[in-house]
Amino acid sequence: MFSLITSSDSDIHSTTSALIDVVDKLYENLDKHNKVIGIYLDFQKAFDTANHAILLHKLHNYGIRGVALDWFRNYLSGRYQYTTVNGVNSKLTAVTYGVLRDLHRAQFCF
Repeated sequence: MFSLITSSDSDIHSTTSALIDVVDKLYENLDKHNKVIGIYLDFQKAFDTANHAILLHKLHNYGIRGVALDWFRNYLSGRYQYTTVNGVNSKLTAVTYGVLRDLHRAQFCF
């Protein structure tokens, strides 16, 4: 029996609930005397380094144009972030790299 568990395909929204889900499935299969193998991959860093300008250029080269390309451009532009440490906020900085985790539609570009 082969089972693929991914956090993007399920209702898992945190590391803790993902771990609980995996442990539950592990014990369930061990109780049935099934062999269990786990392989864990984290692709987040690959998307952390996605340059927005390059991503939009690649989309255009792949034939994405018009409203579809505008949707991606609008989604990626105008994003800012700051960090708070001990109640002190850093300077607001434009985000030009990275794709939000919930943007599964953009993952086909890589």
